[in-house]
Amino acid sequence: MTTYKKYFIAVILLTPVLFWLLMLPTKIHGVHNIAMDKTVVVVNNFPDTDEERIQWWRKHQLTLQKKSGITVRETDYTWFIYDSDYSSASKKDSKLLCFAEMQSRSNCIRKDNLVLRVRYCKNGSVVFNMDYNRSDAREYRQRRGSDDEDVYQVY
Repeated sequence: MTTYKKYFIAVILLTPVLFWLLMLPTKIHGVHNIAMDKTVVVVNNFPDTDEERIQWWRKHQLTLQKKSGITVRETDYTWFIYDSDYSSASKKDSKLLCFAEMQSRSNCIRKDNLVLRVRYCKNGSVVFNMDYNRSDAREYRQRRGSDDEDVYQVY
Protein backbone atom coordinates (compact mmCIF):
# COMPACT_ATOMS: atom_id res chain seq x y z
CA MET A 1 0.00 0.00 0.00
CA THR A 2 1.37 3.40 -0.90
CA THR A 3 1.97 6.17 1.58
CA TYR A 4 -0.76 8.25 -0.08
CA LYS A 5 -3.34 5.51 0.52
CA LYS A 6 -2.26 5.15 4.17
CA TYR A 7 -2.74 8.88 4.78
CA PHE A 8 -6.09 8.83 3.01
CA ILE A 9 -7.33 5.93 5.14
CA ALA A 10 -6.06 7.62 8.31
CA VAL A 11 -7.93 10.83 7.43
CA ILE A 12 -11.11 8.90 6.66
CA LEU A 13 -10.90 7.03 9.98
CA LEU A 14 -9.99 10.07 12.11
CA THR A 15 -12.58 12.48 10.68
CA PRO A 16 -15.56 11.01 12.60
CA VAL A 17 -13.53 10.97 15.83
CA LEU A 18 -12.56 14.63 15.44
CA PHE A 19 -16.15 15.55 14.57
CA TRP A 20 -17.38 13.70 17.67
CA LEU A 21 -14.84 15.53 19.88
CA LEU A 22 -15.94 18.90 18.49
CA MET A 23 -19.59 18.11 19.17
CA LEU A 24 -19.19 17.20 22.85
CA PRO A 25 -21.44 19.40 25.00
CA THR A 26 -20.00 21.86 27.48
CA LYS A 27 -20.03 20.40 30.98
CA ILE A 28 -20.13 22.64 34.05
CA HIS A 29 -17.88 21.19 36.78
CA GLY A 30 -18.17 23.89 39.41
CA VAL A 31 -19.24 27.39 40.35
CA HIS A 32 -17.13 29.22 42.94
CA ASN A 33 -17.75 32.63 44.50
CA ILE A 34 -14.24 34.00 45.03
CA ALA A 35 -15.19 37.53 46.13
CA MET A 36 -18.27 39.70 46.68
CA ASP A 37 -18.17 40.71 43.03
CA LYS A 38 -16.50 37.73 41.31
CA THR A 39 -17.54 34.18 40.44
CA VAL A 40 -15.49 31.47 38.73
CA VAL A 41 -17.15 28.81 36.56
CA VAL A 42 -15.16 25.68 35.68
CA VAL A 43 -16.22 23.90 32.48
CA ASN A 44 -14.98 21.39 29.91
CA ASN A 45 -15.46 21.48 26.14
CA PHE A 46 -16.24 25.19 25.98
CA PRO A 47 -17.32 26.47 22.53
CA ASP A 48 -14.55 27.58 20.18
CA THR A 49 -16.00 30.63 18.43
CA ASP A 50 -16.74 33.97 20.06
CA GLU A 51 -20.36 33.90 18.91
CA GLU A 52 -20.92 30.42 20.34
CA ARG A 53 -19.34 31.49 23.65
CA ILE A 54 -21.66 34.48 24.01
CA GLN A 55 -24.65 32.31 23.09
CA TRP A 56 -23.57 29.70 25.66
CA TRP A 57 -23.33 32.40 28.34
CA ARG A 58 -26.81 33.73 27.57
CA LYS A 59 -28.27 30.24 27.61
CA HIS A 60 -26.68 29.28 30.96
CA GLN A 61 -26.58 32.63 32.75
CA LEU A 62 -29.66 32.08 34.92
CA THR A 63 -28.60 28.53 35.83
CA LEU A 64 -25.17 29.77 36.91
CA GLN A 65 -26.69 32.62 38.92
CA LYS A 66 -28.88 30.12 40.78
CA LYS A 67 -25.93 27.80 41.47
CA SER A 68 -23.83 30.66 42.81
CA GLY A 69 -26.64 32.43 44.68
CA ILE A 70 -25.79 35.65 42.81
CA THR A 71 -28.22 37.99 41.15
CA VAL A 72 -26.81 40.53 38.74
CA ARG A 73 -27.23 43.96 40.24
CA GLU A 74 -26.61 47.46 38.99
CA THR A 75 -23.04 47.24 40.28
CA ASP A 76 -19.90 45.82 38.77
CA TYR A 77 -19.89 42.04 38.77
CA THR A 78 -17.54 39.70 36.92
CA TRP A 79 -17.83 36.06 35.89
CA PHE A 80 -14.70 34.11 34.91
CA ILE A 81 -15.18 30.96 32.82
CA TYR A 82 -12.24 28.54 32.76
CA ASP A 83 -12.03 25.51 30.45
CA SER A 84 -10.07 23.28 32.78
CA ASP A 85 -9.99 20.18 34.93
CA TYR A 86 -9.32 20.25 38.64
CA SER A 87 -5.85 19.24 39.80
CA SER A 88 -3.84 19.22 43.02
CA ALA A 89 -1.59 22.12 43.84
CA SER A 90 2.05 22.23 44.65
CA LYS A 91 3.05 25.05 46.97
CA LYS A 92 5.33 26.61 44.36
CA ASP A 93 2.84 26.64 41.46
CA SER A 94 1.48 30.17 41.11
CA LYS A 95 -0.19 29.29 37.81
CA LEU A 96 -3.02 27.62 39.70
CA LEU A 97 -6.21 29.08 41.15
CA CYS A 98 -7.32 27.02 44.15
CA PHE A 99 -10.68 26.86 45.89
CA ALA A 100 -10.39 26.42 49.66
CA GLU A 101 -14.05 25.43 50.08
CA MET A 102 -13.47 22.20 48.13
CA GLN A 103 -12.63 19.28 50.40
CA SER A 104 -10.79 17.19 47.80
CA ARG A 105 -7.07 17.40 47.04
CA SER A 106 -7.91 18.26 43.43
CA ASN A 107 -9.23 21.75 44.11
CA CYS A 108 -7.19 23.90 41.69
CA ILE A 109 -7.40 24.96 38.05
CA ARG A 110 -4.86 26.54 35.72
CA LYS A 111 -5.17 30.33 35.54
CA ASP A 112 -4.11 30.44 31.90
CA ASN A 113 -7.23 28.53 30.77
CA LEU A 114 -9.52 31.56 31.12
CA VAL A 115 -11.67 31.43 27.98
CA LEU A 116 -14.39 33.99 28.78
CA ARG A 117 -14.78 36.90 31.18
CA VAL A 118 -18.23 38.47 31.46
CA ARG A 119 -18.39 41.81 33.24
CA TYR A 120 -21.56 43.65 34.20
CA CYS A 121 -20.68 47.34 34.45
CA LYS A 122 -22.22 50.05 36.65
CA ASN A 123 -23.62 51.79 33.56
CA GLY A 124 -25.60 48.64 32.69
CA SER A 125 -23.49 47.48 29.77
CA VAL A 126 -22.06 43.97 29.50
CA VAL A 127 -18.47 43.31 28.39
CA PHE A 128 -17.38 39.93 27.01
CA ASN A 129 -13.62 39.25 26.95
CA MET A 130 -12.47 36.19 24.98
CA ASP A 131 -9.18 34.44 25.78
CA TYR A 132 -8.43 37.21 28.27
CA ASN A 133 -4.95 35.98 29.27
CA ARG A 134 -3.65 35.56 25.72
CA SER A 135 -2.13 37.94 23.19
CA ASP A 136 -5.05 37.45 20.77
CA ALA A 137 -7.68 38.56 23.33
CA ARG A 138 -10.91 40.03 21.96
CA GLU A 139 -13.56 42.22 23.58
CA TYR A 140 -17.26 42.61 22.78
CA ARG A 141 -19.75 44.99 24.38
CA GLN A 142 -23.49 45.16 24.71
CA ARG A 143 -25.08 48.47 25.65
CA ARG A 144 -27.60 48.73 28.46
CA GLY A 145 -31.12 47.91 27.37
CA SER A 146 -30.11 46.70 23.92
CA ASP A 147 -31.26 43.36 22.57
CA ASP A 148 -29.06 40.29 22.32
CA GLU A 149 -28.21 41.03 18.70
CA ASP A 150 -26.61 44.39 19.57
CA VAL A 151 -23.16 43.13 20.53
CA TYR A 152 -20.21 44.80 18.88
CA GLN A 153 -16.50 44.04 18.87
CA VAL A 154 -14.17 46.60 20.41
CA TYR A 155 -10.83 44.91 19.64
